[in-house]
Amino acid sequence: MKKGLLITISIIAMISLVGCAAGADGSAGAQGIQGIQGPAGAAGADGADGAAGPAGPAGAAGAAGKAGAPGAKGATGPAGPSGAASTGVVSADVSGTTAIISGAGFDSGKSITITAGGIEVGSATASSGGAFSVQVSTIGLPSGAHALMANDAMNVIVIGGGSALQSAP
Repeated sequence: MKKGLLITISIIAMISLVGCAAGADGSAGAQGIQGIQGPAGAAGADGADGAAGPAGPAGAAGAAGKAGAPGAKGATGPAGPSGAASTGVVSADVSGTTAIISGAGFDSGKSITITAGGIEVGSATASSGGAFSVQVSTIGLPSGAHALMANDAMNVIVIGGGSALQSAP
């Protein structure tokens, strides 16, 4: 009987399988049981890099450096027009629209050009003692202080008056 039981169970199992595979009306049978899980797959490739993050805050200010060494002494300037330093002096005595320009310390017989504010106002020749004195007109010179030059000797001449230009009386 054991043999018959085994055959009977086998036949019932086959009928069950056939019945599960196709229903009586030809429709799909019931879902079978889930199989066991397979082994883990290989790791996938790395993904692309993400976008850059925002800029960080500014760094702290650096320390101030040491002060540099003092500069070298400049070169000596060229000699004056005569090749020597001026020894002459010049002065002015202004009265109305005229001025007496006087000077001393010039070479005997030297020709002297007199300017006020860059405008030539007269000339003179140094005496045997190196002095000169000449009267010049101040008409046309603007009121105010001007550089008074007698060759390379310098002083200041001040022209007064109520208007911008001196006028004849």
